[in-house]
Amino acid sequence: FFFNDTATTEIYTQAFVGSVRCVQETAFKQMKPGGFTQENPMEEEVETIALNMKPDIEAKIGTQFNIFVPISYQSQVVAGCVYRIRIAVDECKEIVVSIFKALPCNGGTCTVKTAAFLQLINPL
Repeated sequence: FFFNDTATTEIYTQAFVGSVRCVQETAFKQMKPGGFTQENPMEEEVETIALNMKPDIEAKIGTQFNIFVPISYQSQVVAGCVYRIRIAVDECKEIVVSIFKALPCNGGTCTVKTAAFLQLINPL
């Protein structure tokens, strides 16, 4: 940020750096080292991964789905990235899928690690 006077430039720079620091601290508090992030609304990149992996997911579960809508996800950085994705499927059911995406230097390929129907617990 550059303004005509130094004082204004310093005020805006401090405000910007402070807001970036706040965002970084908030993101850091939401992550546990080595753990998954909090559940996030679906983003285009993760949705594309899930949709591209649909045949592998169906093979892992042993059924084909007419309805297949990714809803939300969590991620974990490892030697690549693991995505835990919730997907709405036929008959008002949901599945949870774990997909590993390798680092680009290792080919960047995606692999379905687990896929299972989500067990909903009904309150008494």
